[in-house]
Amino acid sequence: MKQSKTTMKELTRRYRAVLLKCALLNLAAFAVAMPAKAEDLVIDANSSKIISRTDKCPESSCGGNYGYAWNEGYDKLEMTGGEFKIDRLNTDNASVGFYFSDASTISGGKLTLSTPNQSSGVDSDGVNLYFENGLTVTGKNTVLDFSGNSRISVDNQFNVTNATIYVHDAFQEPIDGTGTVNFTNVTTIVSNASFSPWDAGLNSDVTITDDEYNALPENEKAQYVKEQAWQNFYYKILKDPLTGTYFSAEDAKKYRLYEEVYHKAGDFTINGGTLSVSKGSFATDRNIITDGTEISLNNASYMAVAGEDGYSDGSLFNQELTFKGNSTVDVSGGSYIFTGHMSLPYQEADDYYLDNGLLTEADLAKSAKPNEANANINIQDSTVITLNDTSAIALLDKNSGKIKMTGGKINMNDSSSIYGALVVDGGELNVNGNNSVKNNLYITGNWDETDSNGMASILFWEAEGTAPTIALKSGAINLNGALTGNIAATGGTIVFGKETARLNGILSGSNVDLIFKDNYALSNLNNKVTLKNITIAAGKTLDIGANNLTASTITGGTISAILTDAAKATAIVTANADKVTLKLDMSNASRDAVTEYKITDGTGFTFGDYATNRYAVSTKLFKKTDAKTIGALEGWNGGNLYILRLATASEAAIEDLEAAGVKLPENEKNASKILDLANEVLDKLSDSARKNIEKINDLLDKAAGKTEQVKQILKEIAPDA
Repeated sequence: MKQSKTTMKELTRRYRAVLLKCALLNLAAFAVAMPAKAEDLVIDANSSKIISRTDKCPESSCGGNYGYAWNEGYDKLEMTGGEFKIDRLNTDNASVGFYFSDASTISGGKLTLSTPNQSSGVDSDGVNLYFENGLTVTGKNTVLDFSGNSRISVDNQFNVTNATIYVHDAFQEPIDGTGTVNFTNVTTIVSNASFSPWDAGLNSDVTITDDEYNALPENEKAQYVKEQAWQNFYYKILKDPLTGTYFSAEDAKKYRLYEEVYHKAGDFTINGGTLSVSKGSFATDRNIITDGTEISLNNASYMAVAGEDGYSDGSLFNQELTFKGNSTVDVSGGSYIFTGHMSLPYQEADDYYLDNGLLTEADLAKSAKPNEANANINIQDSTVITLNDTSAIALLDKNSGKIKMTGGKINMNDSSSIYGALVVDGGELNVNGNNSVKNNLYITGNWDETDSNGMASILFWEAEGTAPTIALKSGAINLNGALTGNIAATGGTIVFGKETARLNGILSGSNVDLIFKDNYALSNLNNKVTLKNITIAAGKTLDIGANNLTASTITGGTISAILTDAAKATAIVTANADKVTLKLDMSNASRDAVTEYKITDGTGFTFGDYATNRYAVSTKLFKKTDAKTIGALEGWNGGNLYILRLATASEAAIEDLEAAGVKLPENEKNASKILDLANEVLDKLSDSARKNIEKINDLLDKAAGKTEQVKQILKEIAPDA
C-alpha cells in the first residue's frame, strides 16, 4: 500500500529551510538599515500583492539583489482583505522569501503560496514566509492556500481561528516553526499532499559576522558554530527554542546534524473545526491535541505524531496524539493513525556532514534503524474513532507507548486492525468485523521512490514478535464480530452481542463482567478469568455445557448445563442469581440409585422444565420405589438436589405411547435409541448432529403426555420401513 511521507531529499530541504531562515534574518538586519523597508506590509481589499512566475524582484525591494530570486523584509504583515499571492517556478533562482520580525495578522482575504509540485525532481527553496514573532489568522472568509514547494515558518505562536486552509498537490511541510500551533474552528483540507507542521529546528538570538567572530576572545569562540547560508558565512549560538538554553558548540553541532530538537516543538492543538485528508498525510513531531474536531482520512492517508528518519542520536521520542471532547475520526481506504519513530532501511540518502564547522551536502550510504519511542495515542471523553476496511490505529516498531482509551469509542469494522499495546480504561471498543490486535507496525520501503505525484512508496508490516495483550481495566469491549487477540482483565465489561461473536484468544485476569445479549456457548470462549458479574438477556441462553461457572452474581436469562459425575463433589454454578433459570440436561444422572448432586452454590435460581416421567428430582432424599410419584420439583431456588433418572428419552416416549395404547413399529423404536447415546459416543459426532439430538430430546420433553406429538416426533426420526 502506498503512503505519503517526505522523501529523504525533502528532509534535507529542512536544513536549507533553516539556512534560508538565517538568510532572511540577515536580510532583515540589512532591511532595518534601509529606512524605506522598515515598515509594515499592509494588504486590504484595495491593495493586493501578487508575485507571478515571471516577475523580477525590484531593486528597491530586494536591496540590489535584482532578479527572479525575491527576498523582502518587513516589521509585520497586516492583511485584512484582498489577496497576497506568490506563484513561482520551482527553481532556486526563482525562490521567494519574506521575513516579518513582529507579530503579524491575517484577518481577511486569501494568502496563496504556490510552485509546481516538488515531484518534478527540482530541489529548491520554493516560496517561504518567515514570521519570527508569531502569526494570527482569523475570519470565516480568510483562506490560506498552499501547493507545491511552499510554506510558512512561524516561531512563537501560530493561532488560526475560523479560517480555511487548503494544502494540495504538495510534497512538503507547509507549516513549520518552533512555537505552539492552535487551530480553532478551522477547516483544513489536505488533498494529494503532505501537511506536516514540523519544528523548523534550532533557534538563535545571537548571529555575528566573520569580523565580529574573529574579534572575540578565544574562550568565547567555542560557543559559536560556523555555518553557511548561500554564499555568506556567519557564526551563531544555537539554543533550545522552547527553554532558551544555549547549547555548547559540540552539542550544537550534534543537534544541528541530527535534528534532535525537532522533538521539542510546541504543541499543536485543534479545537473544533474539520480536518480532511485524502491521499496525503497530516504528520508532525509535536504533541497533537484535537478537541471536538471532525476528522476524515481516506485513500491511503495517515495522521501521525512521529519522529523522523534515522539520524537521531537515539533519544526517546515521547510526543503524543490525543483525541478528546466530542472529536470524530473516520478512517478508511487503508489509512492509518500512528505514533512512534519513522525510521526505515534505505541505501542512499542526501545528508549533511560537518566539514570544518560547515554543513556540507553529501550522499551517504547508511542503514537507518528504528529509534526508540514512548509515544502514546490517547482516546478520551466522547471521541468516536471509526476504522473501516483495512485501516488501522498503530504504534510503530520500538514504540513502547500505549493506545490508551479512557473514554470515547473505537469502532472496528471490516478487516481493520490495532497495532500495539491497547489499554481500555474507559470507553468502548466495538468489534463489528473480523478484526485483530497485532504487534507494532514496521515500515519498509524507500523514501526516494516516489510516484508521479511525489508520494513516497512504502509498506506497513506487522513487526516480528508476539502481539501484545489488550489490558481491560474499565469500560467495555463489545464483540459483535470476531476479535483476534488476548485480553487480560482487571475490570471492565465484555459484551457478546451476537451468537457468532468470537474472541480468538485467551481471556485472563479477574474482576471482569460478561454480558450476553444473544444465545451463547461458553465453550467458544477460552476463559481463564475470574468473573465478577454475568448478565444474560431476557429470553437468551448461556450454554456452559459440562463445565462449571463461577461468578459473583448472575442476572437474567437461562443457563444451560449438562449434569456430570463431577457435580457429586463440586457445584455446577457458584454465584448468587437474580431471575435466572437453570436448565439442566440430566441424561447422565444415575439410573441405579437416588444421587445427591451439587447444582448451585448460591440462591436466586429457578429450575427449568423437565419431563417427570424421565427424571425424579427433589430437594429431599426419596426412595427409588417412590420416584414416579414425587411429582415436579417445587420450592427450590438453589443448592443441592436429589436426582434419579427414570428412563431415557426414547424409553420415556415409548412408555407414554404404549400407556396410551399406541403400539410403535420396531423401526421407530430402534431409531429412537440414537437419542440415548452415551457422551463418549456423542462427542464423536459433528456439532450439527449433536445439536439435532439435543433439539429432539428437548421436543420430546416438551411433548411429554401429548400422544400425537410424541408419535409424530419418533416417526420423523425413523427410517422408512
